[in-house]
Amino acid sequence: MNQAPFAIKATFGSYRGALKFSLEAMNRLRQTYSAHPHIRQIAAELVRGLPDRDYGVQADALYRYVRDNIRYIHDIDNVETIQTPLETLRVMGGDCDCQVVLLSALASSIGMVHRFAMISDSSDGTWTHIYVQFLVNGRWMDADPIAPHGQPFGQGPTSGQRRAFYEFD
Repeated sequence: MNQAPFAIKATFGSYRGALKFSLEAMNRLRQTYSAHPHIRQIAAELVRGLPDRDYGVQADALYRYVRDNIRYIHDIDNVETIQTPLETLRVMGGDCDCQVVLLSALASSIGMVHRFAMISDSSDGTWTHIYVQFLVNGRWMDADPIAPHGQPFGQGPTSGQRRAFYEFD
């Protein structure tokens, strides 16, 4: 596998262009790194010993790993920065989109159905946060990796006037 840059950095003149670029970049990183042996190894180790096909328990294990071990670190000043999952693991930190890419790559590496979820608590409708939702027994369950330590799987952000979802092909 070719070594990808450690992060995607971009500045934008329009919010709409930035959002589209960011979501597409996050999805590409999720797809690319879900096939990386180190990502799959971590995911396999996290679910080892858990009940087969208990996707709620397995999703919770992935979620707790990212939530409890990856520190929240802001982007570079005035630059949207989306790290690769390997870079997020190397520095053990990243903002919400970096942590979502890591959690999503881990989930994709073991075939878990999930999607990106965005919220807006801004009066102008700007999307202000992104997290992951897992499909468990026909129901979407929230997994916000930057949630406070101890927040249970399935309990999502409490703020947000609007929600939108980015589902993978």
